Amino acid sequence: MFCIAFYASQGYASDWQTYKSDCDQVFKSHKTVIIQRLKECAGLWTAYVDPNVVKPPEAQRLKIAFQGLYDRSVNAGDEEGEFLARGAAERLRARLVLKLKRDTAATSGGGAAVQPRKRTKFTPPEVSSRDQRRAEKEVKKGIKYFRRKKRDKAMAAYKRALGYDPGNLNAIYNLAAELAFRKRAGDAVDELMKLKDIGSNGALARLQEARVDTDFEPIHDDIAYKKVTGYARIKLVNSIGVFGEDEVDRIEKTLRKLKHRDIEQGLDKKQGRTAPVIWFKDHSAATAWVVKKTLIHPGTLLTKIHWDTPYDIVVSWGNKVVKRDGVKQPQKDYTDVDPDKAEKRLEDLRREEDKALREPEKVARKIDHTVDTPNRVKNSVEGGVKRVGRTIDTLKNTGRKTGLFK
Repeated sequence: MFCIAFYASQGYASDWQTYKSDCDQVFKSHKTVIIQRLKECAGLWTAYVDPNVVKPPEAQRLKIAFQGLYDRSVNAGDEEGEFLARGAAERLRARLVLKLKRDTAATSGGGAAVQPRKRTKFTPPEVSSRDQRRAEKEVKKGIKYFRRKKRDKAMAAYKRALGYDPGNLNAIYNLAAELAFRKRAGDAVDELMKLKDIGSNGALARLQEARVDTDFEPIHDDIAYKKVTGYARIKLVNSIGVFGEDEVDRIEKTLRKLKHRDIEQGLDKKQGRTAPVIWFKDHSAATAWVVKKTLIHPGTLLTKIHWDTPYDIVVSWGNKVVKRDGVKQPQKDYTDVDPDKAEKRLEDLRREEDKALREPEKVARKIDHTVDTPNRVKNSVEGGVKRVGRTIDTLKNTGRKTGLFK
């Protein structure tokens, strides 16, 4: 790990000339240069420059560069970078704008909540192929340390990797996992948000992996973690007995293929629903939309959870049961799908999942137009909703009036 002795004597001023030209360019490019270079120059400046001889215009440029180093270090969870930035600013007698460590926090004793820090979209800078290789080498070191249960050294290696290549997906993900393992939810989410901002297929795949990676279990209750990864505790219940067992199994199997693993099954206390109902908490709105697509049933109702429950999403399977040739059976069997069509449907669901991860707020706004009220859901249970058993065209026409469909 890079470090340098602070507060060197003025006799070293001539040594600064060796680095000044390169570091001046690094400070000017503080937003895009790799963070390791920025850290090195901040440390060298602190060690070799007498702040008393720095003129005001240059001091202002340096302050901006040190603030940039601090901001980037906070976003990356790089404590060494924060330390170097603050040390350089103190030498310059400049005051940095300090940021909160976590997205949200509240004071004890009923005090006012601390406001979340603002963040800008993360755009990784272009780096040379040489720095990319250096980053990959550090990631491999980190994985070796992890396998040998030397997790502190593993985390340090991932941070070094990000110093060379801030957009290295493996380094971002592994650092997030290490932070989550240490119950540093806010810092872990900061790293996961970078994956969301990058938005590539590889980045989104890692967000989905964070739902099932055991290192993230210590922060499973964190709302920000749930929103960025789509993680949700899901309860699947059956309201039509033997006629719904296969459907509930189908839904769970599909959700597990989408890397939703925290799923429980059970029986609905209310029996005889003629259509499925999905209840969800606000932070899981985007995931509820994907679950709705998984159910397939065109009459699925969406409504918000209005009671205390440890689950983020509760799904009750319902379907109209009819008699054909004297035998009771579901009006339509959604498990009876051609294998080729089933695979295509799964790919469509994966695309819906990617949309939900890229733009959860947009999906949440979309779902607001389809949410049904608790009273209407209650009525659909107790009295039945005739439109559920009608054709899809009739469903859509009725839905336009009730707000169920766009």
